[in-house]
Amino acid sequence: MKCRLLATRAGQTAHYNADLIFIDGRPYAVLEWIEQQPHEERTPAVTVALEAKYLHEIQGWGDVTHMYELPIEDHRPLH
Repeated sequence: MKCRLLATRAGQTAHYNADLIFIDGRPYAVLEWIEQQPHEERTPAVTVALEAKYLHEIQGWGDVTHMYELPIEDHRPLH
């Protein structure tokens, strides 16, 4: 699943698509994955917890299945 969200990173705010996972029923946007060897299960490296009441299913956006209403902060530096 993918989520469309508004994020601020290094002072720049823009819309992004992020992977969406659920841990113990709570939604998280995955901003970065740990590099894995082939055939290993993917492990998220950087996640942001989302509030479920602001997460909505959408249709017609290709692989994006959800939209998040609130902006988030991405604290990773730009490379």
